[in-house]
Amino acid sequence: MTLALFPLGMISLYQTRSVVERADDLARSALIAETERAVDAERRILLQAVGAGAGLGAAIGPLSEDPARCSEILSDFIVQNPHVAFVGYLPLDGFMECSSTGDPFDFSEFPGFATAISSQRLNFEVNESGAVSGQSVMIANVPVYWAGAFSGFISMSIPHKIVDNEPSSAASQEDARTLVLNRDDEIISASGGLDGAERYLPVGYSLTELRSKAGTTFRADTVEGDPRVFATFTVLEDEVVVLGSWPEEALGVGQGANQGLLTILFPILMWCAGIVVAFFGLHRMVIRNIHALRDATRRFALGERGRNLLKMENPSQEFEEVQRAFNRMTRIIGDAEARREQDLHDKEVLLREVHHRVKNNLQLIASMMNMQTRTVKTAEAKRVLQGLQRRVQGLAAIHRTLYTTPDMTTVDVASLAEEMVTEVTGLAGASNERLKITRNLEPMQLYPDQAVPLSMVLSEMLTNAVKYTGSKEGQHPEIEIGLARDPVGDVILSVENTKGDRFDAEDPSENTGIGSRLMRAFVTQLEGKQDVTEDDTRYCMTVRFHPTGFAQDAA
Repeated sequence: MTLALFPLGMISLYQTRSVVERADDLARSALIAETERAVDAERRILLQAVGAGAGLGAAIGPLSEDPARCSEILSDFIVQNPHVAFVGYLPLDGFMECSSTGDPFDFSEFPGFATAISSQRLNFEVNESGAVSGQSVMIANVPVYWAGAFSGFISMSIPHKIVDNEPSSAASQEDARTLVLNRDDEIISASGGLDGAERYLPVGYSLTELRSKAGTTFRADTVEGDPRVFATFTVLEDEVVVLGSWPEEALGVGQGANQGLLTILFPILMWCAGIVVAFFGLHRMVIRNIHALRDATRRFALGERGRNLLKMENPSQEFEEVQRAFNRMTRIIGDAEARREQDLHDKEVLLREVHHRVKNNLQLIASMMNMQTRTVKTAEAKRVLQGLQRRVQGLAAIHRTLYTTPDMTTVDVASLAEEMVTEVTGLAGASNERLKITRNLEPMQLYPDQAVPLSMVLSEMLTNAVKYTGSKEGQHPEIEIGLARDPVGDVILSVENTKGDRFDAEDPSENTGIGSRLMRAFVTQLEGKQDVTEDDTRYCMTVRFHPTGFAQDAA
């Protein structure tokens, strides 16, 4: 009987080790997910800072020669974003005249300034006593490009106390720490504060090695010689490395000398207790529990996430430990998945509400502009207000399309273009009786990163076409709008109008040229090309670009 039980013991050992290893892998995945949740506040704030910095860079680029106006814009930004302590525009010479405080600062002699300017890339710093705010802050330096050339940084300071007050998933271990490091191996944020955070770092690992281990867990000793488990991943195109430092027991399943010794001694114990096992019934004590574990593992792999997924009848001590470990693992993963689903639902509801409110606010602004237009006396002021109203309504159309789209990820640009045609021609007073408008719009889906600049460039092209459309005597003025894909997949947007006696009586000499500059900027944002063809009777402007996928770090 003992000889017969020996192979069975080997099989039991193999199956037990397989389950423990699988549980260990799942526990490692859960540890990485727990680390991501623990640092969600810092990651979200850094992403917001980068996005806001890019937007501010685009807004203040034309105002680099007007420090007062530039500082006014940054001061308004601080008022609207109380979680930011300071923001300023740092030019290439290091002398900051444009800042949220309005005071000039000279950073040209600061350590690291020359290196940052020469790198011309996004970077993050930490300063426990900010030069301007006087607080312990994280600093995001977002590069600014104006007219296609690097012109400096938007430097934004975020107090650590804001990050500490942000709600995040608490770590399940009291001794767990999450650390956020920049490209220069500096800790820019840490749970529990920056003081003493270095003692939770692994010994012998550089930032490059940690970045290469992104998305994994590993064991290492700290500077104090404590063995710990580390989970790491990167954000913002590898500019920031997040490191979770956990006590060894965080993995739980398959860890510790007792657990490993138990799996090794299991077949030996079965050998020694072979006769006893025969009396108690091999099937009742072993095979049945292994089948239960196998079935529970299969059900879990197929997606069943019920409580007490594994239930053994009168299990031995070894199988009872495996049962507890397995059920604990399934509860942790099940809870994590449920929270993730709830978070996704909450974010979707919030995103729809954001788009809805933005659309309403933009429409309110457009209505206020319309009311103001009726009161102004000069034609020039009316034209300016009407141009602004048209652009605001174009942005409102984007947000209306986004919150009415089921998945809120792509936009039907054909429907959007149809809406833009209606709004622009309506604002210009171009009815179908006065102006013939032909639409050849091929349905297609684009991500908002391209749909927004496409709608704005179409608005400018339509405005230009309505302004300069004319016809020969006895003919009807016409505008033809085309939207299609060519055989290689490029999107082609064209607006063509007839020439002759102008449909719009506006004096072309009063043109400010801002529409042309906006079109060039939007075409550049699309990474496309703009062409113009013209003869004696027709004028055609064409924009060609290649559609791209969604970029998570586009901000």
